[in-house]
Amino acid sequence: MPGPQDKMPKSGSEPVRSTSRWLPALGLICAGLSGATGVVMSAVAAHAIEETFISTAANMLLFHGGAFVAIGAYSMLRRSFLLALGFFLIAVGCGLFSGDLLLRALAGVHAFPNAAPIGGSAMILGWIAVILAGISHLFRR
Repeated sequence: MPGPQDKMPKSGSEPVRSTSRWLPALGLICAGLSGATGVVMSAVAAHAIEETFISTAANMLLFHGGAFVAIGAYSMLRRSFLLALGFFLIAVGCGLFSGDLLLRALAGVHAFPNAAPIGGSAMILGWIAVILAGISHLFRR
């Protein structure tokens, strides 16, 4: 059954078809997990454990939830290795960064040495990959 991505015109009159369904699905799953976890962590930081690490981790998750939706939605229109790479790096980076901050706040331990800086670096590289995907879109026919 044709989906909404089949109705969007490409450069001519042929429909655009993304042959992969994993990125749109993972985009929505990561957005839901990121958003729900961010809201719960924000509530904990505001009402139960007033901890800066929890609040920072919650904000990072909430900020990136929208990005996961956008990347997943765009991937339905056009396949892009750079976009998939960006998604992967942002998702892993969010998990490492926020997870390490949460572990520090609640258990007083690190996930592993430099987990938060590695996660932050992964997110930065992910956003750079998204930029490059956008630039490459400008020059595609």
